[in-house]
Amino acid sequence: MKKALQTTSNSPAEPSFDLVEYAKTVRDPKMKTFDELKELVLLGDAFNTFKESLKKRYEAGKLNLVVLGTGGTFQSAKTDKGLAPSGSLQESFEAMKLPYNEGEVHLNLFELFNYDSSLLETGEHIRFIAEVLIDLLKDCSDWIDGFILTHGTDTMVETANYLSLILGRGLKKPITLTGSQDPARMKHSDAVYNMDNCLKVHEYLRDNAVAEVMILCGNELVRAAWAEKVSDRDSNAFRSFNGKPLLRVDNKLVKRWQLNGSALRADGRIPFLPFNEIWESADIPVLKLADISPGELARTIVRSRVSVWTLLGSATCPNTHADILGRAAQEGKPVILRSPFHDAALTAGVYEAGSALAKSSIPQVKGTESFIRAKMNWLWHYLSLNTTDRQGIGEVLSPRDQQKLYAM
Repeated sequence: MKKALQTTSNSPAEPSFDLVEYAKTVRDPKMKTFDELKELVLLGDAFNTFKESLKKRYEAGKLNLVVLGTGGTFQSAKTDKGLAPSGSLQESFEAMKLPYNEGEVHLNLFELFNYDSSLLETGEHIRFIAEVLIDLLKDCSDWIDGFILTHGTDTMVETANYLSLILGRGLKKPITLTGSQDPARMKHSDAVYNMDNCLKVHEYLRDNAVAEVMILCGNELVRAAWAEKVSDRDSNAFRSFNGKPLLRVDNKLVKRWQLNGSALRADGRIPFLPFNEIWESADIPVLKLADISPGELARTIVRSRVSVWTLLGSATCPNTHADILGRAAQEGKPVILRSPFHDAALTAGVYEAGSALAKSSIPQVKGTESFIRAKMNWLWHYLSLNTTDRQGIGEVLSPRDQQKLYAM
């Protein structure tokens, strides 16, 4: 019989494994952190020189645009291993040979970084993009008519959602995100069509005082909080969840375009007060209500500060669990229903599920999943919500704070 291995109390202890420290060693060295990007770009001489040039180049009556580059397919090139970030933003624009009149449009290019968009992180790179936009909006707003952000399509929705949240209070300028399915330096790239449409649309947006974050790839201008990616090949890669783009760029005659009446306009009475201090997650889950067991539903509600439950449609859901959700709300636990359709409401009396949920008087929110999570996160931080413990319910909001949350 083999002898069992023996250990003694004198044996040296195994060193503990620190996953956080280990993660630092496997990080792509080309990918800079937020602090590194801020030191390298935002506080660098090149960026200050760029801001000074905006004032010198500005001409009233002309379209003065800032184009910020972040990489993605738009700024990639073919390699032996496939498409990879390569070259400068300037080189991409020179290759496109856009058909615009330089006497009427001033393009001010500045490259933030050139990364594969699938590697972008909310707390690092997307947060940095927001900081740059905030800096320019505060210091150079008088010399800028709009912003175009070149971005990879893989995470364009996430970045657009985040920016619409962070910049949404008192924004005065239109911001569009665009990209391409083929590199801008490739012949017959859709990058030319997309960027040309952006230039045409921005003149219209300026003249109509539109001020919000949007996506324009192809010929549909979509609100950031309404956007979803629908294709990896088609130029029209994004559409609105509710099927209602803010604008369709169907022709070159601006006078014939029809802007959706819901477009947000600049309001001089509201100061620009961005929420750029909010970036840490409040860990608020956004979960599908369908096919979850009553036990798991209850456990999630109890352990979550706020839980957002997604419906399949305007009110259809095989398992509403309306009794559990309603009781949780009555006991002071913040529970919210999310509709994936922006123009829908609970259809009580049409669907049985809608009737049951409507009777529970649970607040409803509308928007993409990532935007709702960001919005709940911001509300939690912004309101500085106070919590109190109740036996059997867990961490809950005080009644007054719950009313504030639901009201907003």
